[in-house]
Amino acid sequence: AILTERYIIKGIERILSILDSEKNERADLYETFLQPTDDLIVYPYLTYDNVLVWKALLCIAEMMTGIKEDQFCCSLKEQAGKIKEAVWEHCVFELDGKKIFAWSTDLEGRWNVYDEPPGSLQLLPFYGFCSSADEVYRNTVEYIRRPEYKYSFYGFNIAEIGCAHAPHPWVLSIANSLLCGRKKEFEEMLPWLTMDQGIACESVDEDTGECATGEAFATCAGFLAYSLYQAFYTPLT
Repeated sequence: AILTERYIIKGIERILSILDSEKNERADLYETFLQPTDDLIVYPYLTYDNVLVWKALLCIAEMMTGIKEDQFCCSLKEQAGKIKEAVWEHCVFELDGKKIFAWSTDLEGRWNVYDEPPGSLQLLPFYGFCSSADEVYRNTVEYIRRPEYKYSFYGFNIAEIGCAHAPHPWVLSIANSLLCGRKKEFEEMLPWLTMDQGIACESVDEDTGECATGEAFATCAGFLAYSLYQAFYTPLT
């Protein structure tokens, strides 16, 4: 019943209005000025962020079914479909002979390869955007886990993804990997994963597993607990 409250409906309408102001005039993609870490962007159209918009519109349409008029919900689903098409059209590029998802693009031909644990491209199948078997997705994950990728930490005791904000393996990346089905890899890292005296932190030392940055990271602890539950108690299909 709370969804029928006017302040809830007004809030959703305001969010959608603000979102619409950030839409590109030519493509069904939305720009941002901050990355998931809150660091400044390289290019304004992030693949991950636009997948979030796609998912959010579908969720709002489902929430508002039977509360708002049918046309409202239908238009959100229609726009979500356009966003998905735009991501596949504008956010996929070829690198070393393989197609991968760009981290971000300017829609003018410039793009970059990157990933951030607070908003990782690894999570695209978890959101239902694509299959974990999709070739573009698999190529993307394979690339950011290569030894030569600056933040992959391949071959270390904590072989997870980092980023420029904190150049060590992130605990959030461990959670992302659990949601991607990498349970065996997690079990191999677990004996090393001391974190902040057993409490989740932002990043850990790639050799020792001890806290490197961001002690007592509460929201990370919640997401890690959620991913552990999903991975070991309610396995994803």
